[in-house]
Amino acid sequence: MRDPDEFAVAVSGAELRADFLSRQSSPTLVEQFQTHEWTIDYQEAEVRARILGFPPPGWAAVALISGAGESSWYGTTVTRGFLVCTPPGEAIDGWIGPGFRCFSVGVPPEVWERCRQASGSERARSDRIVAKLVPSRFGALERRLLKLREVLRSNSIHAYGKVGEVSESLMTEIWEMVREAKPLRTSSRNRTRLARRAEDWLRAHHDTCTGMNELVLAMRTSRRELEYAFRENFATSPRTLLEGIRLNAIQRELTGPGTGDHTQVTRVALDHGITHLGRFPSLYRNLFGELPSETLARSLSVSRRR
Repeated sequence: MRDPDEFAVAVSGAELRADFLSRQSSPTLVEQFQTHEWTIDYQEAEVRARILGFPPPGWAAVALISGAGESSWYGTTVTRGFLVCTPPGEAIDGWIGPGFRCFSVGVPPEVWERCRQASGSERARSDRIVAKLVPSRFGALERRLLKLREVLRSNSIHAYGKVGEVSESLMTEIWEMVREAKPLRTSSRNRTRLARRAEDWLRAHHDTCTGMNELVLAMRTSRRELEYAFRENFATSPRTLLEGIRLNAIQRELTGPGTGDHTQVTRVALDHGITHLGRFPSLYRNLFGELPSETLARSLSVSRRR
């Protein structure tokens, strides 16, 4: 995967949006296996990117973080050895950094409910979970998933049955963890909500926003609190995220189906809030590895070959 929009299918059945926040040093790799009762994905990325999306309706997703690179989910920064659960109805919400490696397993509503009953949980639903596994448990899960990947590559029917066993075992364990999970601190939850609201505002107004004071006034908070919320949830500042939103929006338009010989890079940049046109080409190249004019030429070349 080279472009941000290609991340849309990085999780089986989900629709993701990725905004690059740093240049990708090598293509992102995704390997997927799917049946109607489970999905399993193997993902490797060498890019810093904001990730947001939803699993298929009613599905739950669990990710085993196996890479040394940092990522963050639901306001918690994680590295190798963590488990992240996205229950039905919740968004896949976080960011990834270079060195990100992950195994993700998804199950439909009927399997999720069967696992809840098997765990003995009386709760009707699960909260999002971000937990550090003990090394022995993490190692056992990682070895089992790596072995399953090798067998799945052979397209063995036996392997598909084994994945079903592993996915149900993992989801049952998640329900057992739900009973012991401690609620997030109120301050952390509030900052997460503030960061998400502010991000939504920036996306809606990235073409007209002239400065951070506008965002501060719109959120009815202090500049300092906004900075804390962004650092805690996105590991970046509001200004840097706004720049990333603009550059990714420009890249999407330059590679989108509406491009043609009439498309002008300068006009696209201005339409998405870029005011310093002299700096724009270098900022764009630093993020995507090519000039915006080169992106447009590549997109037009692909369109003409179709």
